[in-house]
Amino acid sequence: MGIECPWAEHHITVSSSGNISTCCMAVPVIDARTGQTYNIKTHTISESYNSKEFNDIRQNLRNDIQDKNCDHCWQQENRGERSLRLDSISHDRYQEIYQSDKVTGLVTVQLDLSNQCNLKCRTCNHIDSSMWTKEHFDLYEQNKEFNLLEFQKTYNFALHKDDDFLEDFKKNVVPTLAVIRFQGGEPFLMKRQWAIVDSIIESGYSKEMLIGYHTNATIWNADIEEKLSKFKEVNLSLSIDDVGDRFEYLRHPAKWNEVKNNIERILSWSSKDKDVRDVLINCVVTPYNIFTIHDLIDYFALRNIPVKLHPTSSPEHFSISNVPANIKHVFLEKLTSRTYSAEYNIEIENVISVLLGSGSSEQWKMFLKTTRIHDTYRKENFENTFPELTAVIRQYDK
Repeated sequence: MGIECPWAEHHITVSSSGNISTCCMAVPVIDARTGQTYNIKTHTISESYNSKEFNDIRQNLRNDIQDKNCDHCWQQENRGERSLRLDSISHDRYQEIYQSDKVTGLVTVQLDLSNQCNLKCRTCNHIDSSMWTKEHFDLYEQNKEFNLLEFQKTYNFALHKDDDFLEDFKKNVVPTLAVIRFQGGEPFLMKRQWAIVDSIIESGYSKEMLIGYHTNATIWNADIEEKLSKFKEVNLSLSIDDVGDRFEYLRHPAKWNEVKNNIERILSWSSKDKDVRDVLINCVVTPYNIFTIHDLIDYFALRNIPVKLHPTSSPEHFSISNVPANIKHVFLEKLTSRTYSAEYNIEIENVISVLLGSGSSEQWKMFLKTTRIHDTYRKENFENTFPELTAVIRQYDK
């Protein structure tokens, strides 16, 4: 029967730098002929998907071989954690898409069109967010032989400005798709992203297509609603890691009240056709918010919005597995102090699984150190923002 993975079988992810991989968790695939990664500057999406290297990955999985391209999922599953692969297998709508007898070849694509972003979230970096470049340069690159402008140009990924790529995508890829997803950066900032969306609408393909976005929910308006309403289905994944002041600390410089208002507008729009307009919360779980995760769940459970909890492992110092052993029992008690419906309990159980895994004391020290460094730079204060967590650290982490 082989190893089932809809992503490897039917999906392509294009990163903001143009690298092409089987999914957002897999490493970019190397072209054996050149030794370089498959990239839209040198390969089309169709060429990549049909290449020997991509076919070898799919064939290995069909032969029950854990291909090294998918190591991220294998490592998570070996630790008893939920992986992207397992998530996709259990997702009812994706099963309808992928398991149809008519499904062959490439049917879903994720485009990370740029790292252009209006936030510099604590868990992000200068590669994935343009807002991070100056802060990273000021703190870590001052002794290098280049200036800020050169550094910003180096990390200004603008795939959405590549005319050849966009034309090939609209002409040769869109007609095969059942699902298209946009990520960033912040996709709603990228004006030329709408060129793809508009062409899909004009061609009529939108009537049979699911469109999805990973968005920080800082941008929402009537124009977005009008365009997305043209698609058969819409999936909006809102990146929210906490509420109130803690949200603003983690997703600087977003303002909670503004984002909260946008969320209410999104929910109002989605409720008009809720069977085909899906909204969920994607929460990156780190030592910052694990102690207050119930506040996030409570807020969105009242609004009947699913919350997906994603314990991060990159960068490594943000992993909750690094929480010192003599503190973990306090976090565990906090996590198990509440009972939710089955869908939320599953999320909590996955967080607990990661928390109880083996971590690194050096990485915990790195977490505390980088927190102080960026607090100073941003004129923010971890201890004032997370008083309950700070008290636990002071009591036990000696």
